Amino acid sequence: MVLIESPLIQNAVEEVNPILTPKTPTKKTRSPRKPKNPTTPITPTIDPVTPLVTPKVSKRVLRSSTDAKLEPVKDKPGVNKGEEGENITVSKLLELSKSTNPENIAKLTKLFGLDASQGIELLNIYDKSPKKSPKKSPSKSKKTDIAKEETETDDSDSSSISDTSTSSISSITSTISTTVLSESKPDYSNCKVVTEESEITKAVSSSKADCVIRLRLTGRILAISIKCMNGGKPSVLNHTPRSAPVFSTGGVLNSEVSNLDKLIGLLNDERKAGNVNEEINVSNVFPDLDPKIKNSLIKTLVYFMFEGTGSSKSKNPANSVLKVSAPGDIDTWEFVDCGLQEEKEAYVLSLYSKFFVSLINKNMPAKSKPTYNVCVPWIFHDPVSKKDKGCLHVRLSK
Repeated sequence: MVLIESPLIQNAVEEVNPILTPKTPTKKTRSPRKPKNPTTPITPTIDPVTPLVTPKVSKRVLRSSTDAKLEPVKDKPGVNKGEEGENITVSKLLELSKSTNPENIAKLTKLFGLDASQGIELLNIYDKSPKKSPKKSPSKSKKTDIAKEETETDDSDSSSISDTSTSSISSITSTISTTVLSESKPDYSNCKVVTEESEITKAVSSSKADCVIRLRLTGRILAISIKCMNGGKPSVLNHTPRSAPVFSTGGVLNSEVSNLDKLIGLLNDERKAGNVNEEINVSNVFPDLDPKIKNSLIKTLVYFMFEGTGSSKSKNPANSVLKVSAPGDIDTWEFVDCGLQEEKEAYVLSLYSKFFVSLINKNMPAKSKPTYNVCVPWIFHDPVSKKDKGCLHVRLSK
C-alpha cells in the first residue's frame, strides 16, 4: 500500500486525531516574584512645580550662638525672670573677659575701677585644680592647733582659760580671731578660669556670691551678688522661720531676735487692723521706728545679703553687689564694692527705704514639730487662706 504524502491529507489527519500529532512545546515566561519585604525604598516622584511645605523650626534652632548666650530661652521650665537675668549677666561678663577691644576694657574700668584696666577673669569656683599645700612651720601649725582647740571647746572648759595670765589670753584670742578669719575667707587662687559658656556653673542656693571674677591687674577677687531689677523685686532674705539656726541660741543673729519680735509684732498688728497688705515697706509704715529695732533689721539684712543663710554661714560670701537693669547692657549696671563690714552696713542702710517685708507660709514647720512653738511670736493667721504665715521674707525694690 502506497501512502500519498499530501498537505491536505496531513491536515485532515490532524483535525481527526489531534493526539496523534505532537505539537512543538513553547516556553512560558514567568514574571519575577515581588519580595514580601522590599529592601529598596520606593522614592516617589515629586513635581518640581509643586512647592514643598516648610516644616516649623523652633526658635531655639534659629538663634545664633551669640544670642543663645545673652538671651536664654524664656520658656525654659523652672527659670524665673531673676534667674534668667543672672544667667545673661554672667554670660555678658564672660564675653567681656575674653574681649581685647579697648572700648570694652574702658567699660570694665568704668564699672569696676582701675584694677580692671587690664581686663577680668571669670572663675568657676566649683572647679578647682589640685594644689600642693606648702609645708607649714612648727610655730604656725601650733597656733592653728591652739585655735582649733579653743573653737571646739564648750562652756565647761572655760575655767581652764581663766587660770592663764591676761597677756596669754589676749595672745590666744588674737590668734583665734586671725585663724578664724583666714579659714572663713574662701581661697579662689586655684579656681579654673572660665573660657566657654558650657563651663559656667550656676551658684548653689547657699552661696551669697552669684559669680566670682578676678581683676587681672591686681589679682583682687570680687565675689559678686547680682540683683536683677528688670523683673520682680529680687529677694534679700528668703522665707526664714524664727526657728532657723541663725536665730537660735548660739546663732549669728540670736542677739537680734528680741528686736525682730517687736518689729514683726508691729507688722502683724497693722495687718490685723487691715491697714496694710501682706508685703509692706517698713520705712513708710513706721517712719519713726525705734532705732534699736531698725539697727537689728539692718544687721539681719547685712548678714543675709552678704554672709549666709538661715542654716549657716556661706562658704562663698559676697563682698560686692551688682545691680542690673538690663542684663545684656553693661552701661545699665551699677557696681558697689563692699569689702569692709562698715561698707556693707552703709550700703544696706542706704537701701532701707526700698526694702519690703512680709511673712509667708513657705518653709513653715508643721504644727506637730517642736520648732513650731518657737515660731509662734512671728505667726500671722491669715483669715483668707487659713494658713499660718511666720517666715520672714524681704525683697528689694527699684
